[in-house]
Amino acid sequence: MDINTAKSETIDLIKKITGKTNINVDSPLIGKGGIMDSMTAANFINSLEEKFKIYFMHEDLNLESFSNIDSLVNLIIKYSK
Repeated sequence: MDINTAKSETIDLIKKITGKTNINVDSPLIGKGGIMDSMTAANFINSLEEKFKIYFMHEDLNLESFSNIDSLVNLIIKYSK
């Protein structure tokens, strides 16, 4: 999977789950100022795993990996290989 496809599909999924339409690659996802609370984030993680047919390891489920779209897409690419 190429990075642009992963990024586009991730943004679409974020919009669907959060109901927010003004999402860009710099939008903070989780943590201070993030667009998702913990329950939404848990749902989002499950949806990512289903959509991309991946399974995140526990050690990768942290604020740094989910801080913004670019860091998250890098994680998706890592697991898609």
